[in-house]
Amino acid sequence: MRSKPVIATAPSVKTDGRITELHLWAVHAGLRRTPTAILFEDFCRRLVTAGVPLWRAFGGMRTLHPQWAGYTYTWWRDRNVVDPVRRERGEVYEQDLRDSPYAHLRDIAAGRGLPLRLRRRLSGSEAQRDFPVLEELANSGATDYVAELIPVGMVTEAFPDSGIGFSFATDSPEGFGENDLRLIQAVLPAVALAIMSDAEHTIAAGLLAAYLGGDAGRRVPEWLNVDRSKVFKPSCGMPMSAASLHSPM
Repeated sequence: MRSKPVIATAPSVKTDGRITELHLWAVHAGLRRTPTAILFEDFCRRLVTAGVPLWRAFGGMRTLHPQWAGYTYTWWRDRNVVDPVRRERGEVYEQDLRDSPYAHLRDIAAGRGLPLRLRRRLSGSEAQRDFPVLEELANSGATDYVAELIPVGMVTEAFPDSGIGFSFATDSPEGFGENDLRLIQAVLPAVALAIMSDAEHTIAAGLLAAYLGGDAGRRVPEWLNVDRSKVFKPSCGMPMSAASLHSPM
């Protein structure tokens, strides 16, 4: 009797439900402006709960701060906590960036505005370790690695680093499954937006603190969040309209 032809596995209905669930979670987290370290840690835990064999996850972005070049967030399964790091400006940081998969993805982007992905098997006959970080991860037990660069805003020659870089590694012998990658890739844009809702505030506060001093830098963002309807003109005690905030007094 002839064997039945092999039929390609259709996208899992369960995966579709998990995509929707994670999308809603990311939107709510962004609206609450959840701190990035807490958000990224929660995201990794939710991926594990969804069945993704996640071993390590990374997220990073550049900043405009005069001292700090970028912020990075790394999650490890055995630690189950995110390690946030501020990277100082200088040749060490720039060299690390040049040697990373993100520089490769950034150069490919060239203003296209689309998510860019890279996958590398780290063990077996298909292993490809063409970046230093991949060699380090493979030596620590990683078997599969995916990275994605999501451009944020206008990526141009003047601002080539406007985006968030993510990577995910597993130590599962089989690597990531197709549904694992589908889940991660489908949800990352929403997670990137949620991160930016906090990051833009953090970056702005850091710039103000750097140029105005810590106290002034803290007070300006607080002023921006003030209820404008409760602000009064000093001369007559009447509330100012939103338009009058930008008008001469």
